[in-house]
Amino acid sequence: MAVKKTIAIVGADEEKGILIASRLSAGNYRLLLLSNEPATINNVAEDIKRRIPNADVEMIGCMKDGCWEADIIIIATNTNKQKEAAGKIREVAIQKVVVCLADSKDALPFAEAAVQQLFPFSKVVAICSNAELAEVFITGNDDEAVKTVALMLGVASYG
Repeated sequence: MAVKKTIAIVGADEEKGILIASRLSAGNYRLLLLSNEPATINNVAEDIKRRIPNADVEMIGCMKDGCWEADIIIIATNTNKQKEAAGKIREVAIQKVVVCLADSKDALPFAEAAVQQLFPFSKVVAICSNAELAEVFITGNDDEAVKTVALMLGVASYG
């Protein structure tokens, strides 16, 4: 049996973060939902647990602690908040997979490069998708990290 990975979702109260948390909650993952809005993130966690009672979902108040515990960090925020998050978690993201979200397929290389500058010692993966995560495009600087994220999101082909 595979070891359960812990995934921290920064911005889990934002639209893309909620979508990713919902998608991953049915899998064999421990989800750490991170946000500066405790009331909103509590509603997200309760909604997930209502739909999937066995979901392993926690709210974490401290972004640094949550990312320290995580195997994979997903930053589901806009560019300005990515920089803010990086300042808080950079030192605990070393050698971890850090996933960022791009606005379009064409923006993937730029998103990856920008986040790689914020996390120079991490395995950066950039994704973009349609609203339902039905079609996902992935790129990254580490083949194993790209494969891990593709499997995590249930993407049949990538690269």
